[in-house]
Amino acid sequence: RSARVSPSFKLDGNNLEHVITICKLADGFPLALELAATWVKLLPLETIAEEIKNKLDFLSDSSLKSVSLSLRAAFEQSWQRLEESDQRILKTLSWFQHSFGFQAATQTSGVSLHDLLRLHDKSLLEVLPNRRFQIPRLLKLFVTEKCTPDETKNAFTSLHTFFVNDLPPQHDNILSLAKVAVTLETLSEDLETIKYLWQRAVQNQDADFLRAAEPTLTRFFD
Repeated sequence: RSARVSPSFKLDGNNLEHVITICKLADGFPLALELAATWVKLLPLETIAEEIKNKLDFLSDSSLKSVSLSLRAAFEQSWQRLEESDQRILKTLSWFQHSFGFQAATQTSGVSLHDLLRLHDKSLLEVLPNRRFQIPRLLKLFVTEKCTPDETKNAFTSLHTFFVNDLPPQHDNILSLAKVAVTLETLSEDLETIKYLWQRAVQNQDADFLRAAEPTLTRFFD
């Protein structure tokens, strides 16, 4: 696709890493890859990757007026077809920074296995080999933009409550040889979300979350 836009483009050892990064950031969405390729004639691949990482609207074709070529428009069409309950679930789950387990999903958004199956059938949710779930990154960016300030606050309250309540029981398990492997694996899987919550707690001076999470995280990193 890039070669069609820029005939001089060639995939080689010098740009392969950046191409792989772009494909990963685009979540493999064909439309996203098409739109990313349109920028090759103007920007280096490294810059394209950096723009995709933070700006959903970067993946649109400004040279054409057809709204169908906007990734945001494609997401919007899917979003409008969703039941309000599914929109609410996605608005909470999209704040997980990477993947999440069923227990975390249930306790933060009230989702059921049938809900997860329905979202998966609509290609809004990926099932990972380790029995965890993940919302595609670009879709996650779109959904978080849909959240009102109150919805964002409620989502983070749910996440805080889950991890604050969940971390203390792991405290002693880290020192138990019988449980340490499972505990470390569990914390490792959720670490990106925990770190994100920690950073927001620091910014918002949320001492309760920091106080509750600190003992277990200290032992975890030790």
